[in-house]
Amino acid sequence: MPYDFGGSSGWPTVVVGESVVFMKLPGRTFTAATLNATSVLIPGDAVRYYLSTDASHWEEVSPGALHVFTTPGSSLYWRAVLVGYGGSSSYVSLIKVKPVVV
Repeated sequence: MPYDFGGSSGWPTVVVGESVVFMKLPGRTFTAATLNATSVLIPGDAVRYYLSTDASHWEEVSPGALHVFTTPGSSLYWRAVLVGYGGSSSYVSLIKVKPVVV
């Protein structure tokens, strides 16, 4: 999905933040999770959120919606990608992940 910056000129800034191993449960499997986030964005900036169970296959998620993994696993990672022209004016201040484990 392309980013729409409302006709802004110049190159956008891309900032990626991600966890190392957010949660690990040997012998158990993460099958789904809900990510909730708090962010401050200036108009035209965007943030995309991703979850992974292996830090290789990243799946885009919608905050507040249950996401069922196409690749279940025993570790859980999150990633936030902030794109825009806001510099340090836009930021993600909180990420919470509620997993479903079997």
